[in-house]
Amino acid sequence: MPNLNNLKPYQPGESGNKAGRPVSDIRNAIREAISKPSGKHDTTLEAIIDRMIKMSMKGSIKATELLLSYAYGKPKGEAPELPSWTVIMPKAPTNREPHTTDENEI
Repeated sequence: MPNLNNLKPYQPGESGNKAGRPVSDIRNAIREAISKPSGKHDTTLEAIIDRMIKMSMKGSIKATELLLSYAYGKPKGEAPELPSWTVIMPKAPTNREPHTTDENEI
């Protein structure tokens, strides 16, 4: 007969791994490398952020999205209100078969 106590070894709100997930060596190495000085910046992280700001100012949408999402958080998924005259075009098919003519069609 099954024992229900064996199926729930931890009390509600109690973790089986008190120390949490260990930080991997690669994460520690990256954090250490980022914290070191880099050129005119105090840290490599500051150099990366400065470069991303420059990329954003030059028109990189990806850099802009990343900077804004870290600075202000990602949007909540609310769709922007479109003007009444806006037309949304359907996506064109990508895997069309080439058109062939049948001898009887001509």
